[in-house]
Amino acid sequence: MKKLAIFCVLAILCIQAGAQDLDTIRKKLDVSRVRVNYSFVMQKVHCKGTITVQIPCFKASGNGIDVYSDGITRWTVDPESREVYIENAEGPDDYARYLLDIEDLKLSDMVSTPISEDLSMFVFDVSALDSSWVVTDLR
Repeated sequence: MKKLAIFCVLAILCIQAGAQDLDTIRKKLDVSRVRVNYSFVMQKVHCKGTITVQIPCFKASGNGIDVYSDGITRWTVDPESREVYIENAEGPDDYARYLLDIEDLKLSDMVSTPISEDLSMFVFDVSALDSSWVVTDLR
């Protein structure tokens, strides 16, 4: 599960890396909240989903996994397995080693909205979970 979460977050890194074909999105991130659909292949695994970014926060959903980050804490949620991993958000450097493994990155359906003070969409509330969930706090 943790590895799949890293795959999802890699879409953010590609945006922040400033690749030529992503320049428009990168510029919008400086002044907007951006939502974009993504797909890519990494180590023969096809990843597809949606990511919303308002630097330093993000929420990525794809391949049955949701990853929330408020820039301080990262929650990786697997609803099917009823598992949550809580970790310190370590920023893009945490994932940089995987960038070279991404193939066939595609971004589509970008929506940009004004930056909001409401960051609740980037936080996962574990207190709302029942006892059937496994919560692993790695902070």
